[in-house]
Amino acid sequence: MRQAFLVTIALGLLFNGQSALAVCTDDPTDPPDTTTPSEPVVYSDEIYISELLPNPSTTETTDEYIELYNASASTVDLTDWILADASTNTYELSGSISSQHYTVIYRSDSGIALNNTGDSVELKHPDGNRTDYIEYTESVADDTAYALSSDSEWYWTTTLTPYRANIITASESDDAPVTDENNTSNDESTTDNDGATDTTTEVHELSNEIRLSEILPDPAGADATDEWIELENIGSTAINLNDWEVQVGDDSYTLPDTINIEATDYFALPITVSGLSLN
Repeated sequence: MRQAFLVTIALGLLFNGQSALAVCTDDPTDPPDTTTPSEPVVYSDEIYISELLPNPSTTETTDEYIELYNASASTVDLTDWILADASTNTYELSGSISSQHYTVIYRSDSGIALNNTGDSVELKHPDGNRTDYIEYTESVADDTAYALSSDSEWYWTTTLTPYRANIITASESDDAPVTDENNTSNDESTTDNDGATDTTTEVHELSNEIRLSEILPDPAGADATDEWIELENIGSTAINLNDWEVQVGDDSYTLPDTINIEATDYFALPITVSGLSLN
């Protein structure tokens, strides 16, 4: 039978002319330390604050919201991520957010109140490091959201789009110029014998990579507010939808120049914007 035993070694030492006794012990039955150092946790840096609603016309204590967007190619676990405002109120997130999707955190859940005269919101990883931050300083009108546009700029918009791609409907003075990376134009001019240019004709090459991807004709909520039509960009570049038209029966809606769809991304057009009713 194998026996466990404790080995004790006594060594006689000479220290400053005096004898000393050093005792060393070892237990051969102790297993070696095979613990592998844990790898540091790497958190996604592609979760963005995408929309804020500080001043809903309904009940502020329940209907204010902060929207997040996952721009990455995979689902991200938001457990223990932190939202905070300028007054250092914090809220720990839970659950996950799918790739290219949105999640909305309402004030009734988070307790974070967005001031109507200016505030800030930051998103932090569980380790406390900030990953996104947005601040507004203006007074906020009823039902006006602060939204991140497809050109990565922030605008005030009167179109509220929780859980969906943002639609910027603001005054022209507030809109930034939009560059269409997909469409090209060629200018053709005719010149008379005197050398004067008479007319200029623009020829646009329009994309065929925008398609209808989903419709919601019978939502659980009210048809008059919750129906929507979804478009998808199946191409490899961003496409601007200026003057594109969506038609349902005899009714149609012309899209504004503030709508860009990024490559392989989606855009949801709510009935509250288009007025297009799905039977």
